[in-house]
Amino acid sequence: MNAHQKTRQPRFVLVSSYFPPIVGGTSTVLRNLVSQISPDDVSVITEYRELHADAPRADTPSGVNIKTTSLPPALFRRVPYIWRWERYLRFALILRVRDLTLRAIRRNRPDCILGIYPNWPFLIGAYLAHRSSGLPLVTYHMDIPVRRSAMSAFEGWFIETFEEKILRASRERLIISGGYGQDFSCRFGLSSTLLPHSIELDSIRTRLKDLPEPPTSGPTRIVHTGIVEGQREGLLRIARTINENPKLDARLILSTPTPKKRLLQQGFNLPCVDILSLPQEKVLALQASAHILTSVLPFFHNTKEGALTGYPTKVVEYLAVDRPILIHAPAWTHLCKHVKEYKYAQIADQPTSGSITEAINKIRTDRDHTEQLIKNARNIATNFDIKTIHRKFIQILSINL
Repeated sequence: MNAHQKTRQPRFVLVSSYFPPIVGGTSTVLRNLVSQISPDDVSVITEYRELHADAPRADTPSGVNIKTTSLPPALFRRVPYIWRWERYLRFALILRVRDLTLRAIRRNRPDCILGIYPNWPFLIGAYLAHRSSGLPLVTYHMDIPVRRSAMSAFEGWFIETFEEKILRASRERLIISGGYGQDFSCRFGLSSTLLPHSIELDSIRTRLKDLPEPPTSGPTRIVHTGIVEGQREGLLRIARTINENPKLDARLILSTPTPKKRLLQQGFNLPCVDILSLPQEKVLALQASAHILTSVLPFFHNTKEGALTGYPTKVVEYLAVDRPILIHAPAWTHLCKHVKEYKYAQIADQPTSGSITEAINKIRTDRDHTEQLIKNARNIATNFDIKTIHRKFIQILSINL
């Protein structure tokens, strides 16, 4: 390999169901990663999703070649109750994803395919394109794969058929959390490489200087930003704890792409809850206005592995905001173990209102403790700086291709 080849940045086709303008953890990670790469070095195969008019949207990295596929929208408007089958129908996209990936390979001559989990149809499509083209496959796991036993027979067949084949075919298995590595090692004897979430740390800290501090009077503002679906159980427990304990004098503020109507029907129609749908560029200002930032994982869930290994994107964002963080999650999760190791958040690790109340009061009354949590979080945030993560990503690809 000559000197020019060593310094050339690897080119790749990124295959993911989640990418901006969709807002969410996976799309945020991928947007940050792609924004650091020349548009000539990456092509994106993703899913087009219809967003309602007031849905929050994320900025799409400029100049990137993006190809989309989706289920025909007319199908869902014309066939009664077909939305109930959407998760199964999405598997029909596998061959389309494969073909779009192969087209991008022929056009751009990349060095590898980067397949993203979650979303089995897109990951399987990336794998089939790898098999057809012979191009190396690298996988990036934003979430732990749901076990076959927790899925329907239809979905379970795809998992049983493809999961191990994909993992073993991958030239490199990138993971967002150290917990995922333990899972792959225990189940398949496979190694993996940690490539965590990334944030534009310098930009966040520059913007924070011009943002208002939390109000000095009024109720304690407890803020959660991001999708609610997987966190609904814990967030409802926080909301009900606040509602049943007026002495807490607190409000739960949710900024989420999840439709407000759905959340109200699911139990968030409480006087202490505010539901917002902010554009991405206004989320930092909301986080900066918080007295407490919160993230949760489920205590009672059929897919326990997701809670065991997960490390929510929002936690990484919170680390850089200089506000105290409240984690409501089981003690056995990777998230709680990570927090206990580095001491950057207050934990409520029991599914009770007493545990939540105690954690909130600890943050509000023990100033020295809270300041130390914020200081520790500020230090940990440097581990997720986009410049560091980008260098590691390019190094990983360069070594393996």
